[in-house]
Amino acid sequence: MSILTDVYHAIGQYRLYNVALKRQYPNHILYLATPSSAYEMFIKDLLADDEYRNAFDANLLFLTQQKKKSSNG
Repeated sequence: MSILTDVYHAIGQYRLYNVALKRQYPNHILYLATPSSAYEMFIKDLLADDEYRNAFDANLLFLTQQKKKSSNG
């Protein structure tokens, strides 16, 4: 799958979950977490455009992956 397809699916799921969450728990906030690489490759450009930013309408978290340290020392 492409990064565009992944973002498309994530936003759709976010919107559905957000509606359900607001009905059940109106004081809770839903966040959409994405790897920082997705932000750099795709989302950053979308958020620079007012129309896309308004359509995005999500609380975003960008995560940086760290390499696992070996337990062998």
